[in-house]
Amino acid sequence: MKQHITPESLSEYVDKALNEQESLRVEQHLLECASCRRQAEELAQVTRILGDRPTMRVPPFFAARLSARLADARRRGDLFADFVWIAKRLAPGLAMLLLVVFAWSVSKQSGVETDTGIVSVADSSSVMTLLVQNDSELTLDEVLQLAISEQAQ
Repeated sequence: MKQHITPESLSEYVDKALNEQESLRVEQHLLECASCRRQAEELAQVTRILGDRPTMRVPPFFAARLSARLADARRRGDLFADFVWIAKRLAPGLAMLLLVVFAWSVSKQSGVETDTGIVSVADSSSVMTLLVQNDSELTLDEVLQLAISEQAQ
């Protein structure tokens, strides 16, 4: 059996970023290797799902407010407080990303050939919109509760 195509090369193939010679080599291998073909199809499916998602808009003046807070913290010498402030706002988005990756890996390990885990988490875009538009601080538990209630609707 020939050596499998690397995940990086499969990703570049799906993104049409390979040169013509390398692309032909990958296509030939995909004709012969069901495992690599399945991986390429999964990558293409994830690319389609993520490509169909609406673009999230950042609230007005977000960058200016962040820069002002960082400058103020530097003057006070209190960068740790701003790091915590930033981390609290990034945590919900990172949690959603981890949920997507976890759902994808679980469905892949269980042999289920469906994307329902990915779609159900990715369809929580209204939760992400709420987080971006919300100036109040939310805990991770509150974000997960929002995601669960959004899925139930």
